[in-house]
Amino acid sequence: MLAARRRNGAHPSPLTHKALTQLTSQQHPHPAAQRMNATSTGLVSKSWATLTAAASAQQIGMLLFHKLFVLDPRLTSLFNFATELTAADLQDGGATAPVEAMFSSPAFTDHCRSVVDAVSLAVGLLESDVGQLVQILEELGARHVEYGVADGDYATLLDAFLFALSAGLGGLNADLRAAWTDCLTLITKTMVTGANDARARGVNKGGERLK
Repeated sequence: MLAARRRNGAHPSPLTHKALTQLTSQQHPHPAAQRMNATSTGLVSKSWATLTAAASAQQIGMLLFHKLFVLDPRLTSLFNFATELTAADLQDGGATAPVEAMFSSPAFTDHCRSVVDAVSLAVGLLESDVGQLVQILEELGARHVEYGVADGDYATLLDAFLFALSAGLGGLNADLRAAWTDCLTLITKTMVTGANDARARGVNKGGERLK
């Protein structure tokens, strides 16, 4: 989940403007979007910079994906690097041989780097170009339909990401947790919007797994 690619010179499409209006308008307010003010965006940006300076993409990914798979072992089937894991492998703090093998695999490292790059892009666009961010996230959500990601999986991802942030930063105070919850809710809800639009166009799960 969460591997983004920005289109150089791209501008928000009419669909993007519609989605952005739904996120921010008084007629269809999105609570997370309305709470992402300059203060909360600044908290997210500063804390993400602190985390990525202190930990590698692989270290962040180890926290994120181990927690994700503990919360829902079924999600291992979505990833090429985790298809051999079982629920039992995820116990004992991730010290089992299959988990260690996953953590050391090039596919896992590459995916962690993609996740960190995607979040870095999203955090930057929160401050500079929300319309572009919405477009990217909708396209990302549409693409994840083909991988078999369900809408409910995004809530699990949000919980796992909050855990990884807290572990990596040595805890989250109330303001920082609220800011990141709003940021991640905005990200996941927009991806779900893109996924639902894709399903309405007839896009279904394919045979490809997340790399």
